[in-house]
Amino acid sequence: MTRHIYTQFLSLQMLGLIIGVVLIAAHVFALVQPARTKAFLKALPRNKQLGIAILARRSILSGLSG
Repeated sequence: MTRHIYTQFLSLQMLGLIIGVVLIAAHVFALVQPARTKAFLKALPRNKQLGIAILARRSILSGLSG
C-alpha cells in the first residue's frame, strides 16, 4: 500500500470533505460579496508569459497521460 504524507493526519475522504467545504464557502462569499471579490481578484498579480508556460506544460502533460 502506498503511503501518502496526508494519511498521517487525515484520511483521503476527510481531506476531500475539508477541501469541498472551503470551496463552497469561497463561492458563497463571492456570491454574497461580489464587489469585494472582484476587487480582490483584480489586485492579484499577473504574468502573461508564466501563464502561457504553465498552460502549455499542463496541456502537454494531459495529452501524454491519456
